[in-house]
Amino acid sequence: MEKNNYILLEKNPYVNEDLPKKIRLRILASASTGVFLFSKGRMDLMRIPNFLLKNPHIQKENLRFRKGGGIQYIAINANEPCFDLNFKKALNTSVDANLINPKNYWKGMRI
Repeated sequence: MEKNNYILLEKNPYVNEDLPKKIRLRILASASTGVFLFSKGRMDLMRIPNFLLKNPHIQKENLRFRKGGGIQYIAINANEPCFDLNFKKALNTSVDANLINPKNYWKGMRI
């Protein structure tokens, strides 16, 4: 995994909801890196394993906890020629998002 990998999500300019203009999702090799960045104020949100809550650098009074399930996903290697844009579009439209996520957390948006 390369250092400083991230995915930058930008707000759809045609959506009028009050949403952040950009969200950067950092891809980290380990949870301890996330704890370090969080403790330095360089990360706002992360999933943290319970054993890392014992880390003395984590100030629990600054945390809000939410218990919830994880999100499973399929990662597609976009560098493979068979996974071109048309294939990804077809895959995205062929899967019923409500079957994957019946609680509809994403309000029907394709992700």
